[in-house]
Amino acid sequence: MVGNGVTNYTYDCTPAYVEMGYWHSLYSTDIYDEMKANNCDFGLFADRDAVCNGLLNQFNQLVADVNVYDIFGICWGLGPYPQMYETNEHKTHYTAADYTPFLNTGSETNSSLPPCTFGTPIEAYFNRADVKAAMHIPSTVQ
Repeated sequence: MVGNGVTNYTYDCTPAYVEMGYWHSLYSTDIYDEMKANNCDFGLFADRDAVCNGLLNQFNQLVADVNVYDIFGICWGLGPYPQMYETNEHKTHYTAADYTPFLNTGSETNSSLPPCTFGTPIEAYFNRADVKAAMHIPSTVQ
């Protein structure tokens, strides 16, 4: 229940992922060089021009199927969709917005769990009325 270790939204979210993505070969040197040449700022409150927005969109498309928390990892769990336990629902791809919906970069988000997290049982536990009451969480909070 500690959550994400973000300490500074200006540097820890998209800017860090763009930089890390380059050094892990998730996108090309050409795109990275163009980002640098245009002094693109991918911070949360940055005022980006059309060129930088286009480059960020290219980046997001290239990493749309990457598990941001384990980019080279193997997805372990039950069945082909281990993040979805005792359900017939599944999602065919995940984006950075799925992992960090609070950043809402304009792309579609939903409340489904990210891949490889096997989080449905823990989510169900923390959504139980008795657990919420014990933790003093209002019943309106999901």
